[in-house]
Parts: sequence; structure tokens; C-alpha cells
Amino acid sequence: MAGDSAQQVKQAVATAGRWGLLPILATTTLWLGGVSSTSVAAGCIALVAALAATAPKTQRHLPVTAWALLGLGAFTALQCLPLPTAWVSAVSPSVATAWGDARQLLGNADWTPLSLEPEASRFEAVKWVYYAAVWTATVRLRRVMGLRNASLFVFGLALAVALIAISHRLLHAERVYGVYTPMYATVDLAAPLLNPNNLAGVLMLGAFCGAGFALHVRSTVAQRALAAAGIAALCGATVLTGSRGGTLALALGALGLLGWGWLHRGDEPRLALRTSWLLGGAALSALFVTLAASRQWTLQLLDDSLAKLNLLRWAAEVSRHNPWTGTGRGAFGAEASRFIDEPGDRVFTHAENWIAEWISGWGWPVGLAAVLGLLWLLRPQRCLRRANATRAAVYFGLLALCTQNLVDLGFEIAGVMGLFVFLVAALGVRRRSDTTAAQPTGSGPTWSQITAMGACALGAIWLLSMPPKLAHHERRSIGATVMGSAPLASKAAAVSQAVARHPGDAYLLRLGALVAVDQDRPAVALQWLNASLRRSPRSGSTLLLLGQSLHALGNTPQALLALKQASENTPELAAHVAQLATKWAPERVQDTVSSSAVGVDALVELAAQTPVLSKRIELLDQAIARAPEQTAARLARANAWLDAVQTRQPPCAEPSSRCLDRVKEELAAAPPEASPSMNWVMLRARWLLATGDAKTANAWLSERCSRDRTAAPCIALMLDVAGTLDETAMTAAAERYLDLHCTLHCAPAQYRVGGYYARRGMWGLALDHYHRAASLSDDVDHWLAAAGAAARLQRTNTTQRLLDRAKQAAARDGAPAVARVERARSQLVVTASGGTTAAPLTPSVLMHP
Repeated sequence: MAGDSAQQVKQAVATAGRWGLLPILATTTLWLGGVSSTSVAAGCIALVAALAATAPKTQRHLPVTAWALLGLGAFTALQCLPLPTAWVSAVSPSVATAWGDARQLLGNADWTPLSLEPEASRFEAVKWVYYAAVWTATVRLRRVMGLRNASLFVFGLALAVALIAISHRLLHAERVYGVYTPMYATVDLAAPLLNPNNLAGVLMLGAFCGAGFALHVRSTVAQRALAAAGIAALCGATVLTGSRGGTLALALGALGLLGWGWLHRGDEPRLALRTSWLLGGAALSALFVTLAASRQWTLQLLDDSLAKLNLLRWAAEVSRHNPWTGTGRGAFGAEASRFIDEPGDRVFTHAENWIAEWISGWGWPVGLAAVLGLLWLLRPQRCLRRANATRAAVYFGLLALCTQNLVDLGFEIAGVMGLFVFLVAALGVRRRSDTTAAQPTGSGPTWSQITAMGACALGAIWLLSMPPKLAHHERRSIGATVMGSAPLASKAAAVSQAVARHPGDAYLLRLGALVAVDQDRPAVALQWLNASLRRSPRSGSTLLLLGQSLHALGNTPQALLALKQASENTPELAAHVAQLATKWAPERVQDTVSSSAVGVDALVELAAQTPVLSKRIELLDQAIARAPEQTAARLARANAWLDAVQTRQPPCAEPSSRCLDRVKEELAAAPPEASPSMNWVMLRARWLLATGDAKTANAWLSERCSRDRTAAPCIALMLDVAGTLDETAMTAAAERYLDLHCTLHCAPAQYRVGGYYARRGMWGLALDHYHRAASLSDDVDHWLAAAGAAARLQRTNTTQRLLDRAKQAAARDGAPAVARVERARSQLVVTASGGTTAAPLTPSVLMHP
């Protein structure tokens, strides 16, 4: 009995170990697609343990492909290990230079890894061990499971993924499973894989596996009907992801399968008919979903942007500069930033093309061998040995996934790649009934398996105990530390540790420069900035910080040149460039203006920072001369003319000047639109007010100012215009202004309206609005304004009460604030009692805010 029980336990363990592959694959896919190093390492350890414990004694060796996958993992692990710097300089000078720059900042070292991102490469190494374990487990399981059941498993898993994704969207969930908050969350959460392209890849692969199950000769009519409904749902869900690559690959794969069915229609009765009906129904479903989808999905699918193809050009440069050992798997973004010729400060972590990714990460010898090896595994002679519809459907699904990942990054996600490896392995193994191999006579690991799998398990345990700190995670955490209130020493230590792990990351190097600037060490900051610019030469933010450091060292000409380059590479920084240039060298601000089209925006921003109206108009004239169609410049110049008219400054100081006529000409030249932009509406109102027609200006604004948040400046101008008219217009404008602003920040709005009433001498209404503002904000100035209005109305008791409230609020700010309240009391009490004061009462709170 005891022997029977032990045998039963052994059989149960063997069965669980043999079938344990399926729940591990499902868990890896469903939990964020395997982007978590912990989930991949745990799955790897579980698979290796199961394989070692249940290995048949007749199987003396691991499959050849498993050894190849282990070899790729071993080479990736080698890229993480420190090697003599001379060796690295010989085979990968670019990587050695990046490490050398970091070591000059942090300290010298004689050992250097081959990877620019050792942490990411360590994770990649365990991924490939995981794929080797998946391959080995699939080869063993395929003999008892069959391709039909393997297809059914992937089909069901894809349906589960689709159901989870749709559930998250319907619930407007911002966290996956209500637990995990993605670092880069989107409006439409693509749970559980977080990326719409990766989600489309899994759904598409599931659709083809469903077709393989439905086309199998042993599938019943009911099973085929249910499978057809599931396939249609997966095709529709693939379209709804908005993935152009996934949708196109789905269509190409379906056409390939349909063509194969017609070519082999004589090998199996009604094969071509079943294939046509199945794919036709799926196509109609996808078309219906596309037509019924929201405009956002339609725009994503019809987007004709080919910007992603630039990644291929940058990947070619990365491969050309790192031909032998690559940059290290997972380190594409650290090296690609050197060759990105687009303005801005973006980082592309992957090449989004599996061929370019492998060759740039491993180098040409290993990367090209891996690419050719995969193509050899996918050759038709291996995967389509006979006219089998299930094999054909799975095969074309794999080809479609390969096609999609020529423009996407799904092969870098363990949850997607694991399913791919599972199906490729399943296609190449014969069932037990198809082979004459002897049945296993027992189970237990061999020494070769113990050695190989044990080493892999130790590597996975190492990763599990030391989760990698990936660069895109550290950018966020270290950036928050540097921008926070931590001591400078802590900030410097955090940046140094991060750069020691990611020497090729230009953003982290810039953070090191920022810490040096805070430490008032501009010379040290220059060293960090030079290293950062060697990694990302077109980073506008780095160039802006370089200009600040050069100015701190007294080199203003070079600082202005750096500002010019910053605005050229990142036009969004034009406002900051204008502020700094105006502050450092007002007479040389135009040295920061580029001669390219970007310079027009810079001129407009510089004009906005220039207080002298004549100089401002001169800069705007230059901007318009370069780009006559530049609306922002024309609007700014017209407003500058009106400012000059109001303040009697050149060139509009003389009454005979043509400034108002020029503004009228600008208004006449505005594009004929049924609803002109809010800026043109405000310009016309200002012109009407300047010509003395305030009533028409008020009516114009009342009609044109919308009631959403974008109309705030327009309604504020309407309040200004109404302040020059009667009480009725003023009250209507004030109500509209308060109606817009009192949803979020009512106290400042009430305070501003009170100021308008105070300016017109309507002290009762001013008191009401000042009091409401003070009650909401408990601000000292608001209480003093209310007390001032009450004093004007000669309400002594109210004045005293409001001053007491002001004193209570001032107590939080210290003695100076309390003293200011007491000085105001000495004036306001006399005013409230009808007397006079030695100095006229002109508190700033009663003026226009």
C-alpha cells in the first residue's frame, strides 16, 4: 500500500510538472504581459524546477533549440559582467566611451560591461532562459497534448485577455485589476498588457489559433460555431485596439490562410469552403466594429504618420557604431539618443522592429544568427509538413505576429514572446502516436539537465532576489528626488548611483548637472552637461541648462549661443529662452534668435518679455517679415499698438499716429470665419474701446465670449470694458465672470470683482464681494479690503470687526503682518467715523487687482 501511495504521488507530481507550463504561460501573459521581472523570474524558476523533477530518463539531452535559446541568454548575461576596459574598447568603442564619460564624473575603474544598461540586460538574460524552459516544456507536453489542444489554450487565453481589456474600459479603470497603477497610464487602459500594440498581437494570435481549432477535422459543428463567434470577437477587438500594425498583420495573415485553403482544397473535403466562411465572418465583424468604433479609434487606424519608421534609421546607426557585440540587450534607447535628429527630449527604449532590436542589442554576429535561426524554425518545410488546416492556421498566425513586430515591440514582452515560442515549438514536434520512439521508462533528471537547468534556476533566483532598476523607472524616481526638498548631498548620491547603473542615459546626466548647479558649482555642471550632450546632442533642456552654467561662469556670448540652440531644438522652450536672454543681455537678445522658422516663435516670445513697446513692435515686425502668415505675431503686434495708444508711447504717442488704423487693417485682414478665434474677438473689443465705443465693445464680447474655461481671458476683458459703462453692464459682466470662475477658485474672482466696484466708488457692492472673498480664503489682504470698503461706507462697527478678523489671519504670518493690520486700523477707524487722516487713505487693496 505504501508503495502504491508513493507511486501515485510520484505520478501526480509528474503530471503536475508536465502540465504546469500552461498556467505559467497564462499567468505571465495576464499579469502585465510579463513586463515585471518578478513574474518572469518566478515563472522561470517554476518551469525549471518542474522540468528537472519530471525529466524522462530516456531523454538524455535538452532540445537543440533550447540550447540555442540558453546560448542567447548566456551571451546576454555576459554583456552584464564587468570585463577589462581594454577588451571592451577593442570590440565596442562606443560603449567604452559612454562608460568612460561616466567614470570621469564618478571615479575611474578598470572593468567595464559590454552593455550600456546592465540592469536591463540582466532582465533580458532571464527572459531567454524562460523561453528555453518554455521550449523544453512544450516539446515534452506536445507529445501528449496535440496541436489542436495547444491552439485551444492560446485561443481561450486570448479571449480572457480581450474580456479583461473590455471590462477595464467599460469600468473606466485607471488601475489594472484595481491594484496596479501603470507608470504611463493612458485614457483607454489597454489592460492587462498596457500597450495597445502588444494587446493586438495577443488577440490576433488567439484568432488564428481559434481558426486552427475550428478547422480541425475532429472539431464538431457546435465547437466550430462557438469558435467562429470567438474569432469574430477577437478580430473586432484587435481593430478596437487602434493598432495599425496589428490590424494590417491580421489582414495579411487571413489572406495567406485563405490562399492556402484554396490551394489545398483537394486534400480535405470542404476545407476551402470552411476557411472562406470563417475568415469572411471575421472580416465582416472587424469591418462592423471599425464602422461602429469611436472617432478616436478610427483616427488611430487611419493615421498616416510614418514617424515610427525613423526608428529603423536610428537602429541602423546604432548597429553601425556597435557592430560586434552591440549595445547590450535592452540598451537601445541609451545609444539611439545620439542619433535622433528630431527636436525635443524624447527617449525611445526599443527599436520596435525585432530584427533591428536583436542586431543592435547583440551585434551583427549573434543578432544575425538569432534572426536566421528563427526564420529557419519558421520555414514551411518544418511547419507545414502536410496539408493540415490546424497547422496552417497556427503557422500564418505566427507569420502575422512576426510581420506586426516589424513595426512594434511585442517580441520584447515576455508574455507575447512566450506564447510565440510555445506555438513555434508545438508546430515542430510530432505526437507520440506519430513516432516509434520508446515510451519513457521512468522519470528523473539527468546530469546534463541538472547542470543546465540548475545554472538557469540560480540565475533566475539571482534576478528575483535583486530586481533590476531599469532606466525608464529610475528617470522618474531620481527626477522626483532631485526636484524635491531632499538635502543636496542625498540628491548627489542618488544621481551618482543611478548614473553608475545607466551611464548612457542623457537625462540622468542632466540631473547630475542640475544638482551641481544647485550646489553653486557651474564648472562641475559643465562636465555633466558635456557628457549628457554627447549622449543626446539635440536636447533643448540640456542646452538651456548649459547656457545657465556658462552665464554663471561669466561667458555670456557662449551662453546666448546655447540658448539659441536650445530654442532651435525645442521650440517649446522659446519663452524660457526669451526670459533669460532679456535678463542677461537685453541689447543682445536677437543673438538667441535662429534664422530658421523656429526663430519666428522666438521673436514673438522675446517681444512678450520686452517692456519697451517700440522695441517690442520692432521684434514683432521682424517676425512678421519672416512669416507673414504667423497669426500669433500679427495679434501680438496689434495688441502692442493698442498698448502704445493707451499709454501714449512711441510709435503711437501722437494723436495723429495711424496705430488705430493699422489695428483696423489687421482686423479686416483676419481670416473670414463664422466664429473667429477668441484672440481676434478680444482684439476687436480692445480696438472698439480705444476708439471710444465701449458700449459696442461690451455687446461684442457679450455675444462672442463663450462660457467654457477657455473663455476666461475674454470674460475678464468684458469685465474691464463693463467697468467703464453703467451699473447694469457691470453687474451682468460680474455675474458672468463669477459664474465661470466660482467652480474652483472663487475667492480670487470675488476679490477681483470687488476691486472693479471699488474703482467705480460702488462701495456697498465692493464690500459684499470683498467679504465673500475673505470668508472663502481667510486672506489678510482680502479682510483689509473688506474693512476698507466698510470704512468708506462709514460703518464703524463693521470696520472694527473686519479688522479683528484680519488680525487673526495675520497672526499666522507673524509679527510684521500683525503690525501691518494695526497700521491700517489707525487709518480706517478714523475714516469710518467720518474724520480725516494725516495721509490720504490709498491702500493697494482698493485698486484694480
